[in-house]
Amino acid sequence: MTLPSPVVAPTITPLAMEPRAQGRRRRILFWVAAALIAVILGSVIALTRPSLDDAIKPGLAPDSTAPDGAGAVTEVLKDHAIDLKRTESRTFATKESVGATLVVPATPALSDDAFGTLIASADIVVLISPTSTQLDTALSGTRAGFSGEAVKPGCSAPLVSGLGAATISGLFAAPDATACYEDGNGAGLLIAERGAQTIYVLDGTSVMSNEAVGEEHNAGLALRLLAQRDTLVWYVATPGDTDLEPGEGATLGELTPNWVTPVIVLGIIVALAAIAWRGRRFGPLVAERLPVTVKISETLEGRAKLYARGRDTAHAARVLRTATTRTLARKLGLASSAPPARVASAAASMLAMNPQQLENLLAGPAPASDAALQDLSDHLIHLEAAVTAAFRTERTSS
Repeated sequence: MTLPSPVVAPTITPLAMEPRAQGRRRRILFWVAAALIAVILGSVIALTRPSLDDAIKPGLAPDSTAPDGAGAVTEVLKDHAIDLKRTESRTFATKESVGATLVVPATPALSDDAFGTLIASADIVVLISPTSTQLDTALSGTRAGFSGEAVKPGCSAPLVSGLGAATISGLFAAPDATACYEDGNGAGLLIAERGAQTIYVLDGTSVMSNEAVGEEHNAGLALRLLAQRDTLVWYVATPGDTDLEPGEGATLGELTPNWVTPVIVLGIIVALAAIAWRGRRFGPLVAERLPVTVKISETLEGRAKLYARGRDTAHAARVLRTATTRTLARKLGLASSAPPARVASAAASMLAMNPQQLENLLAGPAPASDAALQDLSDHLIHLEAAVTAAFRTERTSS
């Protein structure tokens, strides 16, 4: 039996509107989350970059008993007859370090020339967490991130022969330097020979401080490093011992480790991606009257194209079957919520067809392909047309 196939409009369900208060709450939560991310990112950058204040902090002061001081190491050195000279004057440190070991912390308050003069006379120079510019001046080196783990020496330098792991924090890299305690692309200890002078670079706070010296083999590394000469000059940087005029000094870029810039760029990219992701929401859908009349068939076709573009054949089939079931129920005098089995039975009685076949058409398995969906749509249209034609036949005959 060949049936005509006019397009019959399904019942349109009004769109659910999002409550205005809920939409406002979501917007507020988005901006609060964005502000928190910005604050966290700024805090991380502020806490991890070195600053001019590092030059005046008492950290690793040789006479400090605080957790971040180095009093425990220096007391042991004194017990081994090491002549320790603590000074806050770079002039005194330059003079007294001839033939001795010189310990120099990060000193952002010194120019490159003053820093070069400070370390020029010592036989052995121990640079503790130097700034990027000072690391470049001394060894043409760079910072290489952080480790935060116990790392084994992994090098053949006599200084660390027989030592076990040490707790390494800051990592460094430099050409023509022996790298010990390597982790990733950096090393916790650099050893460089510059003529008769030997320069060591390490993050002393994770090895020599009072709270860390008792861990792993930190004490052995610290004592071997500092007891190579009978005289140890420990320079303590202060704000007054500077050769820079007010407003000079290192720039923020020079003081910042190399890894900070990529982190900032990555944070900006993530923030822009989040804005693009969440900013494309134009708010809740609003149902409103159109200024022109749009045919229901055009609306149905548009929705079908959207479902087809999304490759959601199951959802499209469910929408088509629901619309057809409601339309048939209305034509057959049934409630709009009537189940597909009841609608199929009533339609089968009117058309003299198999009820099971019609029920399978209205509530069967989802189509597996676009072609099957198109076939299902054609059958549903034919079924609606057949029921409509049957009603017209009954009215004409009566």
